[in-house]
Amino acid sequence: MIKDTSNNCFEEIIWVIVKPNSDKNLIIGVEQNKIKIKIACPAKEDKANEELIKFLSESIKIPKKNIKIVSGKKSNIKKILIKKKTKESILKILLSSI
Repeated sequence: MIKDTSNNCFEEIIWVIVKPNSDKNLIIGVEQNKIKIKIACPAKEDKANEELIKFLSESIKIPKKNIKIVSGKKSNIKKILIKKKTKESILKILLSSI
């Protein structure tokens, strides 16, 4: 769901399933309305979470500060809040790359 906050800023929640320790960062599909993403970092000391935020930032071309893991920091299923300047669906942007 995309929420209009103010000053032409929009928020969107996405759910992801992360597979750490992969050979590269890659969006591999959708499962149960969650985006499946391979991350090339171990799930230790928050490294996979940091790499996930960096990967999402580069993929959707928004600053890392606008992406926040709101739940699931120690799980492979994560709820992510993304703040952006456009109404365009993040899901649509991410899935266009696969």
